[in-house]
Amino acid sequence: MPTRKQVKRERKRRVHGLERGPSPVAMRSEGAPDGARKAPPVRGGRGGKPVPFPTWRRAFRRSAVILVGWAVLMAVLAFTSGDQSSLPVSLAVGVVMLSLTVPLSFLVDRSVWRSARKRGHPHEPPPPGASV
Repeated sequence: MPTRKQVKRERKRRVHGLERGPSPVAMRSEGAPDGARKAPPVRGGRGGKPVPFPTWRRAFRRSAVILVGWAVLMAVLAFTSGDQSSLPVSLAVGVVMLSLTVPLSFLVDRSVWRSARKRGHPHEPPPPGASV
């Protein structure tokens, strides 16, 4: 016994003069029409640019850039508000931020490098003597 939804669809087809096409299941089992092929899936990526091996120096440089941006922002906010006591506090917060962002940046770099290595994407080989 057809469901209400199926009855409504059939009534709609008859009213509008639509022909019934092949079912989606039958279309999947038939495969592609004559000579047509699916294009291979396009994989996103880094465009062939190798993922650099993670180093503490690179992590420190990236964190230093973030710290400089933080210091400039805090200095501007401190001088516009007129509160001179907030400048040392903001510098102390910047040092704490630096101590947190360096290891976190290194961990992110390392996980990206390992992921690229595991998936077969281009990556720099580790230098001799480096622990992987």
